[in-house]
Amino acid sequence: MKKFLKLKKLNKWLIIIIDILIILLGFYIAFMLKFDFNPPKRNLQPFIRLIPFIIAFSFVFINIYDIASVERRRVVDMGISIFISLVILHVITMALTFIFRGFAFPRSIFMIAFTLQFLSLIFWKAFLIHFSKKVTGVQRVLIIGNKQESQEVAKKILMEYKRHCQIKNFVHPTEINRIKNMIDKVDTLVICPKLEKDIKSQLVSLCLQKNKKIYIIPELYEISLLKSKFMQFDDMLGLEIEKLELSIEDQLIKRTFDIFISIISIIITSPFMILSAILVKFSSKGPILYKQERLTINDQPFKVYKFRTMVDHAEKYTGPVLAIDKDPRITKVGKLLRATRLDELPQLFNVLKGDMSIVGPRPERDYFIHQFIKTNPHFIYRTNVKAGITGLAQVYGKYSTSPEDKLRYDLLYITNYSFKLDLILILKTIKTMFIKASSKGIEEDKTLQQLLKEQDQSIFSEIGITNIEE
Repeated sequence: MKKFLKLKKLNKWLIIIIDILIILLGFYIAFMLKFDFNPPKRNLQPFIRLIPFIIAFSFVFINIYDIASVERRRVVDMGISIFISLVILHVITMALTFIFRGFAFPRSIFMIAFTLQFLSLIFWKAFLIHFSKKVTGVQRVLIIGNKQESQEVAKKILMEYKRHCQIKNFVHPTEINRIKNMIDKVDTLVICPKLEKDIKSQLVSLCLQKNKKIYIIPELYEISLLKSKFMQFDDMLGLEIEKLELSIEDQLIKRTFDIFISIISIIITSPFMILSAILVKFSSKGPILYKQERLTINDQPFKVYKFRTMVDHAEKYTGPVLAIDKDPRITKVGKLLRATRLDELPQLFNVLKGDMSIVGPRPERDYFIHQFIKTNPHFIYRTNVKAGITGLAQVYGKYSTSPEDKLRYDLLYITNYSFKLDLILILKTIKTMFIKASSKGIEEDKTLQQLLKEQDQSIFSEIGITNIEE
């Protein structure tokens, strides 16, 4: 197992090196094609001077957008990551040519290089993804948990990894002997939340003994343990759990960063905001901006700004309700604005005012917060930091992600906050604008049977429909 992990890390580094070489070769071949395979020295020298910067930024974006990771990836998803990475890389390279006065670096080179790099990387990644499927095969998964949690986890797995995972069975956590009999027939165990700690400990120990991959859906309190500090009581090991809040220094850095980014973003996105305002104004009756009271840090109320995406007075007859998938209240222009996240742009002014941050938990209404706290007291910790435009829940979740799962992401963000994490999440947010599923409303309930019927049922032949519902 250790040899396999070392080989896997080695392969990832090899993929990163090849990716960077493809990017550099794309620029070099572009020069060759532009100047009939005899580029003048004065034109080639600016490129040579920029090679260290191109390598450095390529490495950063390859890691941020997981371009070197090919396991359980879709070619379309990889293509979006490559496209965004190359766009940002080329913009930065253009800026560097201006800073270093590399005017002999023709702009047409960027167009040729981008095309060569994108096509080469796509074909390279498509080959790796296909090869990875052949090598790793289908992962046999055993889900441990109560009926409701097991089915919910199974639905998530089927929706995301239907071509890569075969769910062998569901087992109740108290059936330890049955789990022991089945563990040699599977590759991976998924442990659902709400299990007793003694049972969870036994399962983890069993997986470690058998060298099985194990995934745990964490309890909310377990997230707070992730950055706990090691300490001692004499010779006894202890863990100090840090407060779920940002230090004064972190708040100062974050606020300075928010002001800078919000001003720059308002300038850059102003044409899109003007266009969005015109579309909203002439597409349906009602105001251009939608203002609603939400809560931010320390439960302070504020008015959040958004471009209106629903019909005017949408909650007049329904009262406060969350948006659902295919919500009839959403206008045609509203669907476009939501899909591209352009409806959130006015919140940059909320950031500039100090009501919000660029990155943080999404602001919720007082009504919904009190509803969520009744079922999950941990929800109160979300307002220990400023509300944000984007965050972990927005990058890795969807509109349809449950409040409890979003809360896991929000608590994980607060626990692991760093300036570096904010930068990464901002860059990753760009990708979510190209992914339709991330902007949908809460999906109407689908049973596990329906999901199986929508997908390839052959790999689930060992689980009968009746077995799922037991």
